[in-house]
Amino acid sequence: MESSPIIPQQVNSNCTVCSTAIVLDNSFCNNCGYPLKGTEEEQNSFLANRMSMEIDLDAHAASMKKAGNSLYWIAGSFTIFGFIMYFMNQEAEDAGFTLGLNIVLSGIFVLLALWSRSKPLTAFIVALTLYGLIIILNAVVDPKSIASGLIIKIFIVTWLIRGMKAAMDAEKIRKVLN
Repeated sequence: MESSPIIPQQVNSNCTVCSTAIVLDNSFCNNCGYPLKGTEEEQNSFLANRMSMEIDLDAHAASMKKAGNSLYWIAGSFTIFGFIMYFMNQEAEDAGFTLGLNIVLSGIFVLLALWSRSKPLTAFIVALTLYGLIIILNAVVDPKSIASGLIIKIFIVTWLIRGMKAAMDAEKIRKVLN
């Protein structure tokens, strides 16, 4: 039993949308889905939809950048709060520890802000988890701390959740575009 030789398909051109090599016999680009043999209306609709997704991606990127910048604000808040607590309670035994802990937390949030540029979803999840853990631990030590700065806490959590949502939406759009 002889097998017939496999004849490779001829690559004749590149896709007009993604520049991937295509075979003219195909109906759609294997990479981006562009309707190679579609009507002009179908091709224009595909291009308009793709352009709309790219605009949405830009909007999500701007939202993620704002959320990433909020991580710097959180870091600054920890530093300022640490120094305020230190100078208000210099005589306290744990004043230096509180200052040091706030500076370490500030450094962690700066690192998360930097990380959010390359892995935004993961960075925002870690930041939200860490911030929630800090709030819980403060509440265990001092239950009154839940109410203090409540508006700021809600604002921070809201920004982090917005960043997470923007990162998830951007990831979905990237998968469709690629």
